[in-house]
Amino acid sequence: PFHVSITHQLILADYTIRTLSVEFSGKTRKVTHFHYTAWPDHGVPDYATSMLNFHKVVLRDHKAQRGPLLVHCSAGVGRTGTFIAIDHVLEQRETEGVVDIPGVILKLRQQRTKMVQTLDQYIFIHDAILESVTCGDTEIKAADLRRKLVKLKRKDDSGLSGLDLQFAILDQVSGNVGDAQSVAARNDPTKNRSTDFLPVDKWRVVLKGENPDYIHATNIRGYKQQRAFIITQGPMRSTARDFWKMVYRRKCSVVVMLSDLVEQNEEVCYQYWPEKRTQSYGEFSVELLNEERKRGFLLRTLSVQEAKSGTAHQVWQFHIPEWSSDYQWRGDVNAMVSVIEEVSKVQRKTGNHPIVVHGLNTVSRSAIFCGVATTIERCKTEGVVDVFQVVKAMRVQKPGAIQTLRPWKVAMPCTSTAEAHAGKSRPWGVDFWRMVWQERVPSVVMITNLVEGKKTKCEQYWPSSGSQDFGPFHVSITHQLILADNTIRTLSVELSGKTRKVTHFHYTAWPDHGVPDYATSMLNFHKMVMKDHKAHRGPLLVHCSAGVGRTGTFIAIDNVLEQRETEGVVNIPGVILKLRQQRTNTVQTLVYTYTLHCQPTFSTVQTHLIKSAPLKSLCLSDVFWTSTSSSTTLYWSQSHVEILRLRLETCGRDWFNSRTKDESGRSGLDLQFAILDQVSSNVGEAKSFAAQNNLAKNRSTDFLPVDNWRVVLKGENPDYIHASSVHGYKKHRAFIITQGPMRSTARDFWKMVYSRKCSVVVMLSDLIELDEEVCYQYWPGKRAQTYGEFRVELLSEGWKSGFLFRNFSVQQAKFATAHQVWQFHIPEWSSDYQWRGDVNAMVSVIEEVSKVQRKTGNHPIVVHGLDTVSRSAIFCGVATTIERCKTEGVVGVFQVVKAMRAQKPGAIQTLEQYQSIYEALLVFIDSFETYSNFTT
Repeated sequence: PFHVSITHQLILADYTIRTLSVEFSGKTRKVTHFHYTAWPDHGVPDYATSMLNFHKVVLRDHKAQRGPLLVHCSAGVGRTGTFIAIDHVLEQRETEGVVDIPGVILKLRQQRTKMVQTLDQYIFIHDAILESVTCGDTEIKAADLRRKLVKLKRKDDSGLSGLDLQFAILDQVSGNVGDAQSVAARNDPTKNRSTDFLPVDKWRVVLKGENPDYIHATNIRGYKQQRAFIITQGPMRSTARDFWKMVYRRKCSVVVMLSDLVEQNEEVCYQYWPEKRTQSYGEFSVELLNEERKRGFLLRTLSVQEAKSGTAHQVWQFHIPEWSSDYQWRGDVNAMVSVIEEVSKVQRKTGNHPIVVHGLNTVSRSAIFCGVATTIERCKTEGVVDVFQVVKAMRVQKPGAIQTLRPWKVAMPCTSTAEAHAGKSRPWGVDFWRMVWQERVPSVVMITNLVEGKKTKCEQYWPSSGSQDFGPFHVSITHQLILADNTIRTLSVELSGKTRKVTHFHYTAWPDHGVPDYATSMLNFHKMVMKDHKAHRGPLLVHCSAGVGRTGTFIAIDNVLEQRETEGVVNIPGVILKLRQQRTNTVQTLVYTYTLHCQPTFSTVQTHLIKSAPLKSLCLSDVFWTSTSSSTTLYWSQSHVEILRLRLETCGRDWFNSRTKDESGRSGLDLQFAILDQVSSNVGEAKSFAAQNNLAKNRSTDFLPVDNWRVVLKGENPDYIHASSVHGYKKHRAFIITQGPMRSTARDFWKMVYSRKCSVVVMLSDLIELDEEVCYQYWPGKRAQTYGEFRVELLSEGWKSGFLFRNFSVQQAKFATAHQVWQFHIPEWSSDYQWRGDVNAMVSVIEEVSKVQRKTGNHPIVVHGLDTVSRSAIFCGVATTIERCKTEGVVGVFQVVKAMRAQKPGAIQTLEQYQSIYEALLVFIDSFETYSNFTT
């Protein structure tokens, strides 16, 4: 009558953990099955470490549950008695401070005869308790690793650090190198580079079918496999054929080389691979398919073929060169971690056969590599690090591994680097990915940042780069597009050899408190999500931190928009009420909650956001054009360019042209601009208290910076400058729109540029227009000039088609560091939005600015013109629209200007200014072949 299902299984080197679901009479219970697989057919395990680790895992889980712990072996006395005896003695030591192994066993035998059957088992219990008492708890949580490592390195009054003491204990409890039995190795001395650290008979690699069957190579356990690694010497000319036979027969796909061919004028490794052509090593033919240099290591792809079988086997060799001693290399410590990550990828593709590792000898570099790789794998699965136990276990199979304290001190930081590199898995991450996999979710929408207001809102369940394991789920990030308001990630999720793609839409513009400043970004995000999701089958998974407030807002907007499309009506309260029947508190308030009269408790702010979004959607229905490409990243072809040009010309020059008017005498552009004015923030409502309190710092009191978006001069009192931050396509606060500096504010201007690390200034005015100064010359001529504490020097100046460029060096008096700034100056303006030069100048400047930004770190671009709402706004609008156009193949001028007006009320004042953005875009499209050569 019992129905048992296996819901999860984790197979490790010494044991397997299964999660079972047991159903009986309609009721279901979870049972965790811990299966110790390292006990040999005869005798006891080679070392007590694995049993102690297994016991710790079992007890950690069991203490969180109610009910008895069931233990069994075959007869229920020998191995079962050994496990229970170890548990009782450890508990006795913890509670009573004493260890009485005979007394514990005698007590067990009074309950069940013959508990602990053999002398070997009795000795094994003593070994386990001795190791536990001597070594203590050396396990470190991954989150605490860096802090604990600093503590371990700290020396006490005797001059010894925690690492010194730990290594001394390791030497005490490890097997003696001289005791190791290496009969086979001693019988074939010509096959050894050195007679030090010979392979132990029990763990040596056997060349099946050979006589003699010896090769200087040792099997080493990993975290998930008993024989995960093969540590071998650097091949000699006489053993190169044996080396390839071992690789071929064991189906090894990875070789890690941790030496140069010659070190200190002595050969330490024979070149066992060809440089160009195919080469034979006995009956094995080896061909070099590819060789490439990566950061810190070389990667060679080789094809190995045995003459009589004819089957080719592919092998990847990861070579970390430039070693300076027996344990250090002159490269970056990250090279070791990077190789481990790359090796993991190959192993998953090729079947996890043994990894061959060789270095200067078999106990230093090779042992470090295996130790770090094993520790990383456990860290990623369990979130704990225990270098001590890994090395202790390794020394059973490879006596002498990690010979001195110095390599031990290398292994520890390397593991710490790896932990930061790879991150760590959380138990809940497994459940999340299991849900995604089980429900066949193609898209995940995340509406929270990982940390807000110094509080963790969501743990990171995807890798920052590369790949990461969450239990049995292997998650890789294959593509990431970071935008101003959201990030789109393409994830590859692998389970049991099957792979699925999941698109991760992460909305990052929701502030710590309240709601986003404008609904436009949420509408754009929603449209992007739905466009992708409709092309897939399966549910859309939406989450925030609690799963009600922001999640409810997104789902409510989606439902209302769908309701409008299918039914032609908008019923926001009805939609929210229906959502709350499925999940209480949907559309919840976090901060600004109060009860509306005669209504359920809603967040007024969030309800306003939901109301405004559909209304704006009603007004702005699809005011953008796309190419025919449906992918997130547009791979441009000539046909895409032609389609986009055609649509822009049709819309921008015909329907949007003021000459093409409807019966009421209004063009499509008139109507669109009128709607833009309706839905934009009112200039008069903008709060500009700081600007009002510093009137002497403003050229004009029109269009003052809004307090929420003004640039603050840190460390100044007053901290005001007439400048506003404006979002771009890929970055928040990508631009700073400022007035033309005055003589009295030139120093403030340079302070803003220097402290914000701005590398680009775009000047969209002459110094004097219509006989009035609109910009003070804030830069020097030939000689350097000071503006307050800032020394500015003109390094170069030149003229390009339609604009001037100047290169400055800016230095603050108290700092020696000089900062370079490039100024792009479009002169010869004839009105508030037009210049007498070619419209190409604007697009050319945007291209040049992009090049400088990529070289200097993408800090804010400073833009100033006649005022802060016409030419400067046009420039920011064109630059933002071009960047989106190049990435998505989408032109959305309306939404760009709408978003800009939230930060800079009044931006794009007239219909002519609005149309000029389209004109610049057409220039960009017409010149696309030129601009497609630089990367966005």
